[in-house]
Amino acid sequence: MSIVSFRDLTFDVDIEATKRYYQKFSVTDPDGKLFRNFKKNFEIITDEETRFFRSFCIDPLCFDVKIDCGWHNAMSVSGHYIFFGKCVKKKGTDFAVKNTLPENSQVISVNFGYEVGRFIFDFLENDTSWPETIPDDIPESCICIETRIINLPWLLSKKDGSADRLYIEETRRIFENILKQLNIEYSVMSHKEVSAYMKQWFLEYLPPTSDKKEMESVCLFSKEHSTLLWHMFTWGKVESEEGEHANECFDEKEKGECVILLENHKFGFILKNGDGLTSKILDPYKDIYVTAKDFSWSYVHTHEDGWIGPFFYHRGVQKQE
Repeated sequence: MSIVSFRDLTFDVDIEATKRYYQKFSVTDPDGKLFRNFKKNFEIITDEETRFFRSFCIDPLCFDVKIDCGWHNAMSVSGHYIFFGKCVKKKGTDFAVKNTLPENSQVISVNFGYEVGRFIFDFLENDTSWPETIPDDIPESCICIETRIINLPWLLSKKDGSADRLYIEETRRIFENILKQLNIEYSVMSHKEVSAYMKQWFLEYLPPTSDKKEMESVCLFSKEHSTLLWHMFTWGKVESEEGEHANECFDEKEKGECVILLENHKFGFILKNGDGLTSKILDPYKDIYVTAKDFSWSYVHTHEDGWIGPFFYHRGVQKQE
């Protein structure tokens, strides 16, 4: 066992158990673009980052990378590291590490984590305020380190595409796996079909008294600001259920044939029967729409969840007060 103090935390680390864990660890998709780009970025690792990983006996490449957002030349990624041990001290403000990290190490607290080089780390135990953030497959007697890299450069060749393209591909792959696990039959919409569907959605829910051009500028296309279809329920003042009651309405609804649209990624699915879908399943996805084939109802989980939305609209059904 080794004592490691990290800013206002002190840990009792089981060195041997942690080493054995990483010796047996295997990356889920080592040949995938996401991990290859992560690995290429760490052909060069800073002294500061090296000291952190060595302190907790963590192999930095034993990491299943999840892409959270992608741009053309960079991406935001996340995942988890672990080490065996326990937290033995949670108070104090001075950064001090005995026999591991030097006193001049540039480690600062950022939001709910600590910044070390390119990484932001957050230490999670079973008694954390957010236990649901700890993955189910984390062994007992471990500390989970939630890990984020906000701006990881895209270093692969042009033939491998770009970070934003990979983000869309990964999102679609994960969502298709969810549909398969739920035994929901589906077909994938083409880009042309998605564009046509978005225009149809707009026309179906456009109030007859609204200024069409004005609503197009807030829902479909504008050079001055971002547009989203669900602005129909805010700017367009289409009455709908909102918040937790919207989730309840969606969960209780017999869905039948319906369409799923992920607006930001511009892809969608046509479902033969969406009854297996729940608001909880859709919760990780932002600006996602589930709409009846005949447009009689529509559910939207927005990126402003908790502030604006989610929304559930049912044609001909009066909003509950």
